[in-house]
Amino acid sequence: MVGSGPFLLKEWAHNDHITLTANPNWHGGRARLNEVQIKIIPEDTTAYAAYMTNALDTSSVPPANRKEVMASGSPLNKQLVRKNELTTFGLEFNEKEKPWDNVQVRQAFGMAFDRKAYIEGVLQGVGQPTTAWLPPGMPGYDKDVGKKYEFDANKAKQTLAAAGYANGQGLAKVTLLIVATDTNRLIGQFMQDQFKKNLNVDLSVDYVDSATYQSRFTKSQFNFVLGGWGADWPFPDNWFDEHFSIGGSHNQYNFNEKKVDDLITKAKAEPDAKKQLALYNEIEKAVVDDYAAIVPIYNREIFSLVKPRVKDLIITGLDAGIRGDYNLWRTYIAK
Repeated sequence: MVGSGPFLLKEWAHNDHITLTANPNWHGGRARLNEVQIKIIPEDTTAYAAYMTNALDTSSVPPANRKEVMASGSPLNKQLVRKNELTTFGLEFNEKEKPWDNVQVRQAFGMAFDRKAYIEGVLQGVGQPTTAWLPPGMPGYDKDVGKKYEFDANKAKQTLAAAGYANGQGLAKVTLLIVATDTNRLIGQFMQDQFKKNLNVDLSVDYVDSATYQSRFTKSQFNFVLGGWGADWPFPDNWFDEHFSIGGSHNQYNFNEKKVDDLITKAKAEPDAKKQLALYNEIEKAVVDDYAAIVPIYNREIFSLVKPRVKDLIITGLDAGIRGDYNLWRTYIAK
């Protein structure tokens, strides 16, 4: 990738680390850090252990350790940074795969998922339950989108029965594709428990490595996933145009509705920002409320530890993977 940012790529040791150095020719002036090393650590438990031994200056916190970090008496409490993130996770279905070609089945699974229990039990209180695809803080955010899919086990059973699968009988095999990590195994177990308890459906979980997951998801070789999207820029076109238009580059769901496609085409051509936001609100209601093309579950929350010696690490809801990456040229290490 060719760029003109505040840092230059010095070294890329695959699957271990990336080293960046300050760009002396950057238009904004030389960054305050001479060098940045980005460690590639797939497991959050491993990253957290490295932070505790001072091998990292910043780290995420595994679910198992979040409550202790949040405790007022914890020495880590003052190193904790919490903020809203422009990211939403939800149930994402491949509509070319059974049983997801039936909208009522998708709706039933949305109502059978206890979002609050998931956040408290699996994520240990970090994150916000949602039924809307757009996250809080985004232009056009509407908290009431998808409200009819809030957790309701009885309604979920009734909806599945209305789809022709009373008590889960006759339903095609349902398989969750997910990356094999410690946290994701907890997620898989929670979802198996939820759908068995609330729909009498036995969920199979296919745990794979990250490369396999990306390859299969990109090629629509999955039944369904608990997937997410984070804002590349803060406007709804980033959340709908390529995801839900026919043949869209991110439409791995095989969602195919001309009504939505026409609305997206109209919104893309609308020069008035207020009218454009109104069109995207209409699109979101169609995608979530009418078709349950995606069932939003929660908004991820930034929950990171930062060593006291790290100054001016400006963390925003747009940061992509590396906290503070939009303003890393401002960051410095105190003496």
